Amino acid sequence: MKKYFFLIIIVILLVSGCVYYNTFFNAKKAFKEAENIRKTQKNSSGALSKYNIVIKKCAYIVKEYKNSKYADDALFLLSKALFYKGSNYTQAIENLEQLIEFYPESEFVPEAKIYIARSKYKLNKKEEAYQYLEKMLNSKVDDKYKAEALLLLAKYYDQDEIYDKAIEKLNTLIKNYPKSEQYPDALITIGKIYIKRKEYKKSLEVFEKIYKTKRFSKHIHLDAQYYIALNYYELKETEKALKIITKLLLKETRSREIPKLRMLNAKILVQKGEYDKAITLFQAIMKDNRRTNFSAEAAYYIGETYFTYLKNYKKAIEFYNKVKTEKNSSEFVEDAIIKSAISSQIIQYYNPTKNIDPLNLLNQQMKLGEYYFDILNQPDSTLKIYRGIFAFKDTLKSKLDSLVAEINRKSAVVDTTDSLNYKAKDELNALKDKEKSLINIMETYNKKILPKIYFNEVWLYLKSYKDTLKAKEIFNKLKEKFPESRARYAAKALLEGKTPRYITPKEKEEWKIYQTAIAEMDSLPQNALQKLKKISESKDKEISEKSKFALGYISLFVMRDTLNAKKYFDQLIDNVTYSSFIKKFYNGKKFTIIDTMHIPDKIEIDDDKSKKK
Repeated sequence: MKKYFFLIIIVILLVSGCVYYNTFFNAKKAFKEAENIRKTQKNSSGALSKYNIVIKKCAYIVKEYKNSKYADDALFLLSKALFYKGSNYTQAIENLEQLIEFYPESEFVPEAKIYIARSKYKLNKKEEAYQYLEKMLNSKVDDKYKAEALLLLAKYYDQDEIYDKAIEKLNTLIKNYPKSEQYPDALITIGKIYIKRKEYKKSLEVFEKIYKTKRFSKHIHLDAQYYIALNYYELKETEKALKIITKLLLKETRSREIPKLRMLNAKILVQKGEYDKAITLFQAIMKDNRRTNFSAEAAYYIGETYFTYLKNYKKAIEFYNKVKTEKNSSEFVEDAIIKSAISSQIIQYYNPTKNIDPLNLLNQQMKLGEYYFDILNQPDSTLKIYRGIFAFKDTLKSKLDSLVAEINRKSAVVDTTDSLNYKAKDELNALKDKEKSLINIMETYNKKILPKIYFNEVWLYLKSYKDTLKAKEIFNKLKEKFPESRARYAAKALLEGKTPRYITPKEKEEWKIYQTAIAEMDSLPQNALQKLKKISESKDKEISEKSKFALGYISLFVMRDTLNAKKYFDQLIDNVTYSSFIKKFYNGKKFTIIDTMHIPDKIEIDDDKSKKK
């Protein structure tokens, strides 16, 4: 009987062990399948279901067999499944920390630390991730894990654009661990960082070293050749770049790499001046890679070719607009939208719409000048636009003279015809309205646009051309023609090496008075009213309107003086900025409510408002 008892115990243990082993075996199998799906397929739903199987089976092992041989294996596999699910990083960290605490001798401890750092980074706890990896580098750990930690840390620094630290870590890896699995990746990463920093010669040296290292795989050599060609392209060594990319297109067998190579080939053709060939190749890339980042990039560079080299702005707009339709998340979308707008401005500049409002035309030209300088870095083109704006004074004067002459003719006709000739009178009134509008435009041109152009020219000559004498010459003209303009004081600050503020000393003082008054509105309302009255008729429209609104507000809600409040609200009731708020309690004739209300955002300003002006 005793014999049979021991036999039963052995059978139970064997069956239990089989169940336990099979559970872990199936978990490993599911994890491998999940990884294959994650790495090869865009849709990750299949991978998620597999990871869930892993989590369920491994959780069972950890719970029921925590002292078994494979408990640490199961706990580590469980943690990785949680990590790759993409939404369980906190849980993954908790399990990984348990692995380190309860199984300190486990072979998975170093790798578990790597996954903790990765999880922290995914949770946007970047500093914690950096520190965790640094601590790991300073601990006793095998070289292969130090190399892995160095590479991961460098890639995080690279991703966060902390390039100096990234290069430092990569150089440490390259120097100390040349036989590590991470060594080729470290070389490639440092080469790419040099490209980002526009240090193309350094990058070229790195990738040529990779290409000459025989022990690296064929695919690494092919990747190195691509970056060698890219660096030659950036260095404007066009023939060398074209020679390499042409051969590489014949050798590359990985289909996913072909669009990238064709893209570089097309860009090299543009650099070579073979625009038609380049456009044809870009269009082929678009056709073969619909609704992808490649098709969006190709559309952008077709737009660039038409814009920069062929000066066909209508075609440029057509392809710039296709960038977003091909891939609205493309990195080229924002730039394409800006360049499309610039193209439209250029077309309008050289072929202005008939009867376009002169002020609108001036604003378009101002914007185009800023585009040329800020975005295209073409100061010569900017100055050309500004010369046209200066000359526009004669155009405006000519328009006004013609309009006055026409008004005089029409007035003579009205005076000599039947006084009931309403049509003639309406036409005369319309002409007078045009005259009034044109006079207002000339006033805006003289008081706002011209001073701004002078300031912009001072900036251009000082910052772009480094011509201080010319900048001072223009400043003197600005000072002479517009002595109390904002532009004059901003240009003066610029020439003195200070940060230019587009505000006059008088306006700056008025803003300080306004701020003080607002601070006193509850405690010293009479003082506040006196201060605000001083600046309510300021030439600065914003200061004037804010002061009047504040005067009305304090009169009504603090002083309960409806008569005084009405005087100020009547001036603002049709104002776009204040109308909707005022009409909540005042209809233009009487006040509908008088109650304590919170001061609205409309009259609040930042403490440093005067600095921002």
